[in-house]
Amino acid sequence: MDRQRAKSILEQAINYNRDGSTTIGNWQLSNDGINAIKVAIDVLDEGIKKEEVSVAKAMKIITHELAIDKDPGSYYYSWQANLACSIMDNSEIGLDKANEIAIKFLNLLIKE
Repeated sequence: MDRQRAKSILEQAINYNRDGSTTIGNWQLSNDGINAIKVAIDVLDEGIKKEEVSVAKAMKIITHELAIDKDPGSYYYSWQANLACSIMDNSEIGLDKANEIAIKFLNLLIKE
């Protein structure tokens, strides 16, 4: 579902009643609930306006996530393992060398 459709559904779901209450379907909304829905609509609206994310910003986010933790099970470790497997699958390079190459590549990628 795209953002425009989600925003439209949220806007259509809110009922502003004559007694001043606000509901979604049969659910009575508190002031916090109303505010949360309004924030969600604003976020969707902002996302619609900023649909494109620059490659530079995306890479900054990815490299940050890779740099914060290199332990087994981490995002970095999963990239290392996938790169090493891809190297081994597409060459005659063994496991140790493939991991070494993957680590060197990732460290160059996240180097500031």
